[in-house]
Amino acid sequence: MNQTAEVIDVKEPEPQDEFVRGLALIYQRLKQSKHLKKAMREVESSLLELLGVRLFTIYQCVQNGKEVLASFKGGTPTTTTLLKSVCLSAPLP
Repeated sequence: MNQTAEVIDVKEPEPQDEFVRGLALIYQRLKQSKHLKKAMREVESSLLELLGVRLFTIYQCVQNGKEVLASFKGGTPTTTTLLKSVCLSAPLP
């Protein structure tokens, strides 16, 4: 019996493929959850790592369409990030 081996070229995953895969896993975990806030706490560290950040904030538009509220804040703020946040959110004179 004469068999020939088929050579399959296996490529290393591209960085964007890893990002998309990680985002898809986070999305599935959030979609399956019944409580968004609890699910966000569960995926917080994965999301921070995936995005390569220490903090993130998810904003949600209020029903009147004129206001935006922070619906979830993830990560551990440092003194520097807190100062930047206060400065950026301060109203202009």
